[in-house]
Amino acid sequence: MRNIIYLLLLTFFLAACNSSSEKKKITGTWTIYSAYISRTIDDSKNLSQREILTDSLLKAGLSGSTYTFTDDGKVTILQNGEKMEGTWQMAKDKDGKTELSVIEMKGADWSEAWTPSNGESLFLMKGMDDYIGAKIFPANDDGSNVVYQLSRKK
Repeated sequence: MRNIIYLLLLTFFLAACNSSSEKKKITGTWTIYSAYISRTIDDSKNLSQREILTDSLLKAGLSGSTYTFTDDGKVTILQNGEKMEGTWQMAKDKDGKTELSVIEMKGADWSEAWTPSNGESLFLMKGMDDYIGAKIFPANDDGSNVVYQLSRKK
């Protein structure tokens, strides 16, 4: 019985250590290194010249933009020489307690949300906290979404 209790406590302790909040992982400065329109795998094989050009322009126009998230809920965006400031938070589930892998940002005249571009986490590689893949909302007028790939600025 004692061994079972010990094993349960050890399991709980290890789970608590490994499940650090994504909010803590997000704080810091992130640089966009790629941006493109989200498409299905089938769509990606048959891109038109216009779609290729659009992705190329997105990447060129957004690469190097930075997002700085502070632990007190402030965000600063530097994009093409312009600075935007606002607030950010991790979205919560319906219960209001469970933190989701979704970032909500808003400023005086803008709002943006990031959801995972692939899988259940914003972080592209499990166990690596230096790369984010985020699908951006609101969607474009045609219903498509832009995807940002970011790396932590060191």
